[in-house]
Formats: sequence, C-alpha cells, structure tokens
Amino acid sequence: MPQLVSHIAKLLTVSRKLATTKHARLGFTEHIRVFVSAERRCFVVRKDVISRRSPFFKAAISKRWLKSKEADGVFELPEDDPDAFATYLQCVYRNAVVLSEGDSAVIFEHLVLLYAIADSYDDPITANLTIDAMLQYSDEIGTIPDAYHICLAYEVISDKSPLRQYMVDMTILETATDVLLEDPNAFPKAFLGSCLAEYAQLKGGAGNRSVDEVFWRDISKDVGCRYHQHNEMHPACEGSAVHGRAGKKD
Repeated sequence: MPQLVSHIAKLLTVSRKLATTKHARLGFTEHIRVFVSAERRCFVVRKDVISRRSPFFKAAISKRWLKSKEADGVFELPEDDPDAFATYLQCVYRNAVVLSEGDSAVIFEHLVLLYAIADSYDDPITANLTIDAMLQYSDEIGTIPDAYHICLAYEVISDKSPLRQYMVDMTILETATDVLLEDPNAFPKAFLGSCLAEYAQLKGGAGNRSVDEVFWRDISKDVGCRYHQHNEMHPACEGSAVHGRAGKKD
C-alpha cells in the first residue's frame, strides 16, 4: 500500500473530525437549466445552491438575472463532461464525492475530470473533497494513478493545482525512478521537470538520510493542507502554514 497515500488518508480523517462548517440558509424557488457537452444533457439546478458554492455560477447567474425577470435561466457548458458534472452536483448538494462505477482506471479518470470542473468553476470546496476522495480511494485499493491519469491532469487542470503537486509527490515517493526513465515520453515534460526539481531539492538536503526521510521531516507537517486549495471560502487547514491556490491553465 502506498505509504504517502495511507498517511494522508489518516490525516484527512482526523481533520474532518476537527472541522466545523457553517451553513447559510438556502432558497429553493428559482432554478436554472444547464446543458452539458455537445449532446446537451440537461440538468436542473437550484440557483441559490450552486451560486453559493461556485463564484463562476454566482457571477453568471447575477448577470443573467439582471437582464431578465424569468425564474428559469439557461446555461450552456459544451466542453464539460456530463458524468463529471453530475458528480459535481452530487458533491455540491451532499458535500461528498460519490464515486462512479468501474475499475480503478475509470474512477481515477472520473476524479481528475471532476477536479478540473471544480477548478474551472472556482470551487475550492469541491476540489478539496475530490482530492480527498482520490487519496482515500488510493488507500483502499493500494495503488496510485498511472501515467495516463498524470497526462490527463496536466492537460485539463491548472498549472499550479495542488493535484499536480500530489502527483509529483507520490511519483517521487511511491514509484521507482527507473519507471520514469524507461519511457519519459509517456509523461508530460512539465511533470518530469517538477519531479526532477523536487527530487533535487529533497536530495540536496538529505545528507545521510533518504529522500523519503527528508520529505516526512520537512514537508509532511503540512502534507494534508499541501493538496488543498484555499481562499476566503476555504481558509488554510488548521495548524498549517500552507496557502495553496490553483493558477491558470498552461
């Protein structure tokens, strides 16, 4: 079982027990219709629920409602994945990620796409719940995302995303370095560059210690918060000095 995944999963379990959530009163009288993908799969969403979770939808809905008094708005999201969007709504309404059916390759892919949607909607709460779900699922099945999922993440997720950082960390600590060297073309160049830079940093401070020992001494104190996004909606995790925030896509 991957050591990093297992350790973080335990940290996340503890942090949830310590966390407190304040809930604002919601309205349930106004809805919007969201058509997702080129197939225009339709989702009916409560306006207040999604606008309070996503600044992206809040801004779009506010502009739409200023121009029209109709209680039913229509939004087109032709580039988004409808299954991932359905999972996103599950997360918004239930504050939990409901995993899709399928093998680990399918589930990891679905989680990466869900994270990308949350990222694009400027929703750090869902992004953090998604990476927590990925960590816990990895712990349960005893494996980590492979090269395909890393390539997908680097294609659809912002360049400073904490999810990218986690993929770099787990590759350094859980994967033999010769796996990267055997077929470097299987990985994004930006990913390989980040792996080399972090490995060199850890190795430079290692002395007589292993890279793993340096990581757990110097980085792991903030490891739970290291993979979370933070803003006014979701402040840094308790006791952490890390204030991660996703940037713009390459």
